[in-house]
Parts: sequence; structure tokens; C-alpha cells
Amino acid sequence: MAFIPGFAVLLLQRSDRSSGTGRQIIHNRNGVRFATLRAFLHKGLHFLVMEPQEIKTLIENGFDDATVEVFSEDNTHYAALVVSSEFEGKRAIARHQLIYQCLGSLMGNEIHAMSIRAHTPEEWAELKDPEAG
Repeated sequence: MAFIPGFAVLLLQRSDRSSGTGRQIIHNRNGVRFATLRAFLHKGLHFLVMEPQEIKTLIENGFDDATVEVFSEDNTHYAALVVSSEFEGKRAIARHQLIYQCLGSLMGNEIHAMSIRAHTPEEWAELKDPEAG
């Protein structure tokens, strides 16, 4: 079983009050009430998400020379653009693995999904201006 930070504490904060349907009410740490455990698990764990800037910083810290941009509309699904000379001579899977190493156990937990574009500076320059290459 995987540990989700803050999850055990939240379950201990379960209310003794009934929701009127015989179910107990569960509160997240922000005071939001959920009538069922299913609703809590589906919507109540929203505070475990990360801001794109936090992910950007983690990736930048894992590379010596990376230019990183991270985007998200819902702070659950992300898109990352990473440009680094460390990708030179590496296939796409190896590039992605380098990025995953920067994020560790956050992938699949706080970071539900991430699309990654990983390029060398030369590749990125050509993609930005195809006529220059």
C-alpha cells in the first residue's frame, strides 16, 4: 500500500456526526465536508497537487544547464518542456527517465500525469525556427 502524505491524518479527523443518510462525514484539512469516503478520495485529496513552479524548480535542480517550463490547467495533469545539453546522444526514453529521477515518488502521486518534451538546445532551436536549420 502506498503512503499518501496527510491521508492518515485526514481519516482521523472523521466526524462523529451523521450526514443524515447513516454515513459519516469526512472533512479534509481545509474543512471541506464529504459525505462518503468515495467522494473524499475522488475530490477531497485536491490539496496534494503541486503548482507548476514547484515542479519546474525540482527539474531545474536536477540538471546543470536546463531551461524548463511546466504548464498545467488543473494542477494534476502537467506538460513539461525541458531543454538541456545533458540530453545529447540520448533517446527519448532515457531523457524522460532523467526527468523522472528529478521528481522521484511525486510521479503517479502528486503528479498524476505529465507529458514531456525533452530536447537538446540545438534541437529546440531548430524546432523554434525550422528555416534556420
